[in-house]
Amino acid sequence: MSDAQLYHEELLDQEGQLEANVEKLEAAAAAASGVGVNSAAIHGAHHTLLELFNKCQAALARLQKTYAQYRMELRLLEGEAQQTHQQHSTAHQQRLTRLRQRVEGQRAAACRTPFQLASAAGGGPEPAAGAASATGEGRDGAYSVWSPAEGADGREDPTRLEARGAACRIQSTQQETLQSLGNAERLLCETETTGQEAAATLRRQTEQIEVTHANLTEMDSDLHRAGKELKGFMRRMARDRIIIFFCIAIVVCLIIIVILAVIKHTLKK
Repeated sequence: MSDAQLYHEELLDQEGQLEANVEKLEAAAAAASGVGVNSAAIHGAHHTLLELFNKCQAALARLQKTYAQYRMELRLLEGEAQQTHQQHSTAHQQRLTRLRQRVEGQRAAACRTPFQLASAAGGGPEPAAGAASATGEGRDGAYSVWSPAEGADGREDPTRLEARGAACRIQSTQQETLQSLGNAERLLCETETTGQEAAATLRRQTEQIEVTHANLTEMDSDLHRAGKELKGFMRRMARDRIIIFFCIAIVVCLIIIVILAVIKHTLKK
């Protein structure tokens, strides 16, 4: 089994786990909307939402890292295997995008403070047992607990207004921080993917350079052998020319001897 197939199966497993966690997160967000005004229930729902959201974020980061490694292995495949895993890669990318959108869709719910959860449920946190308002309302009254500093004119305590404003500012800062962390995480994953793709490209180019070097070494050996054969051929050609020259000289000498013999014989007569 190839490394690409192993990464493909691991991606399927991680996607299934992340989808199950996202479904739990969505169910917890829906349940938090109807939790009521009980303080313990509100804080429990808030803690559960944050825990599930952080778990989904961690699983999403692992899934993105595994997908980047799968893409790197995909570049090393060839032929039919590459086409098959290219289709798997497209399906993984689409599913990863959908899961990321679902997780990001629950960011606002996970970032809500217990006070906002109580407000969304239709009321504020449950007052302490035995507490009474300055206007005489009991536990079942329509008003929340009044402090002694609140007058009969119905104005709220400035400290409570300041606390609410501080809670809103903290919640806004928390959302901005989580959004910045999400952006930084995406940039980090993109950078890691780019680095892995660059490493795969460098490894492939290194292999090509090694093959080219081996071919050049073989060509150099062939050229060296061809040079030796050419020198031997030139030596044989020079030797053949010398032999031909001596053969021609001998033939000429024989012809001269024959001619001289004929002339001598003619002169004797």
